[in-house]
Amino acid sequence: MKPRSIIQIVSVLLFAVPALLGSRPPNMMLHLDVARIELEVFRLVNWARAERGLDSYRYDDGLADLARRHSGNMRDFRFFSHTDHEAHSPDQRRLKYYPELLAVRFAENIATGFGTTESEIAFNLMESWMNSPGHRANILSSDFTHIGVGIAHAAATKYFGTQNFAFPLGKLVSPVKTDVRYGQRVELEFKSMGNLPKDKLRVIVVYPDANAKIVQGDGSYYMGKSFLRPKWRDDMFRASIRCVGGRGTYKIALGSDGEYYPIFIEFRVY
Repeated sequence: MKPRSIIQIVSVLLFAVPALLGSRPPNMMLHLDVARIELEVFRLVNWARAERGLDSYRYDDGLADLARRHSGNMRDFRFFSHTDHEAHSPDQRRLKYYPELLAVRFAENIATGFGTTESEIAFNLMESWMNSPGHRANILSSDFTHIGVGIAHAAATKYFGTQNFAFPLGKLVSPVKTDVRYGQRVELEFKSMGNLPKDKLRVIVVYPDANAKIVQGDGSYYMGKSFLRPKWRDDMFRASIRCVGGRGTYKIALGSDGEYYPIFIEFRVY
């Protein structure tokens, strides 16, 4: 039995042209709460969506950490771009610093803004994003479900802002072993973040041996793959993976029976 073709859209990178706002700020130092700016930006994003009849974005701390890292790097290494000081793109940063997020789509907005209060800075950042077609499209998109906001104080009244958007199916919450032996079982736990019904969601294992015959619980089989039905507890689910599909890299994805998104978490079996 062969799985159907992979779902078409895998990972979408929507990087808007950087937004700039404001004239040269006065030479003054303020001590504002960047966490309040981040929450106010989040509130303004969902207010803009609600005005247009769109569902609210859900906040994700991991996306916010990713956004803070980029805003801080733009300040510390004196650049303003989606490509960072290590020549990493937004999606490369996500894979490096947030690999446990199994996101089908991902996007980033960046901007600079000025202000003397938390609400003024948040408003100015949002105004610059909403006045830019690319940034506005990400804020008002139906292709994403989650957002994280990261703000960094640059100098005087200048702030860097980053928004990360994602459409994740789930997030791995258990550690990945690094010393797995052939024949062992690996237990993985995930948090559900997508919209696949519990009875439809599957944990997919792609084995290093493409010719390995993997028998399913109902007696059917796949070659080089398995589609595991997870065990649920509230919004958490677990999968038990028996490492009998060869030695090498095992790739874990999420999907449904016969189809999956090739966004992987990997571990090696020796």
